[in-house]
Amino acid sequence: MIFQNNRRISGLENELLKLKSDSKDKEQTINELQNKIESLSIDSDHHYKDLYEISTKENRELNVKIEKLWSELDSLQKLVNQLTIERNKDDIENYLRDQLKLLKQENTRLNSLFNSDIHSQDFLKLSFNKKLSAPQFKDINGHVKIIKNKLKKKRNYQNVQYHSEDRTGQERRNDGYLRILRSQKRQAPEAGFIFDYKIQWFSRLRGS
Repeated sequence: MIFQNNRRISGLENELLKLKSDSKDKEQTINELQNKIESLSIDSDHHYKDLYEISTKENRELNVKIEKLWSELDSLQKLVNQLTIERNKDDIENYLRDQLKLLKQENTRLNSLFNSDIHSQDFLKLSFNKKLSAPQFKDINGHVKIIKNKLKKKRNYQNVQYHSEDRTGQERRNDGYLRILRSQKRQAPEAGFIFDYKIQWFSRLRGS
């Protein structure tokens, strides 16, 4: 009986030793795994830190590039605005030059007409605006005929001086022209500059 108990005790001790050995191996395995986990965690931290630093650096570089691009864009916008202003100035200057050229041409033409003879073809071409109700005179005879008809209808234009014997026919016609032109100017004030020119012309001829 004692022998059997001793044998059982010996078997249990062997199992205990075996369990302790297995437990030690497992503990070692656990320690190794823990060490590996810690190592991986450290590596992960370093890797994350590296990634963060790289991302931060790239982000800073991108911000610098963005600022540079914004600066270039602002410079380009200012340049575009300046070019637009200069172009508008050129357009306005060209327009004013064209208008000045037209005014000079018109002034030259009017001076030429003013200094020419009453029977010149240039003077005969001067007519009223087509938009007005006034007639367009193709020649002096037609002009005189129209004025005579108007004078017949408007007896208040007649006076002693008009019928005086010491005045020439041309002077009387000039007086008639002036009366009719002044009447037409009152009826069509929007074309006053045309009437003013012709009134000035006939006034110059009659010496008044």
